[in-house]
Amino acid sequence: MKIINLGKSMPPKPQLMVLSDSQELTQYAVTPPINDPLIMLLVGGAITAICGLFFARLMQIKILSWEREQISPVPLGNSKTILSWIGSFIGLTLLCTGALQILDFSPEKSLIASLLISLLLGITMWMVTKQLMEEVANGTVKEIDDYF
Repeated sequence: MKIINLGKSMPPKPQLMVLSDSQELTQYAVTPPINDPLIMLLVGGAITAICGLFFARLMQIKILSWEREQISPVPLGNSKTILSWIGSFIGLTLLCTGALQILDFSPEKSLIASLLISLLLGITMWMVTKQLMEEVANGTVKEIDDYF
């Protein structure tokens, strides 16, 4: 017979539980949902998808209004586009942080690396999107073959 101490160190008298040889006790670390990397990964993915789809829809509306009413798509800096863009990269930061924590990186280092990745991708992709909208407004959009 095995005697296993299940009590905490704080109470004066810990609880004892007697197990037979055929029984096993498996202890799992209980992680609060806010610190669970899988929850962070799923929430980050959902935020990224929702904000990214909202941003794509805004860009589609800008291009359609340019085609129909000749309204220039160039001023990308309105509140809806900026908030959806920032939201998608906040979601990407959460997604990368959760993924790195699953791979056993510390939460602080995961967050720092994820912020750097998101900032690098966010700024670069914003510049590319802005350049594309300027080309659409000027009528100088190149085909994909012209870039290679």
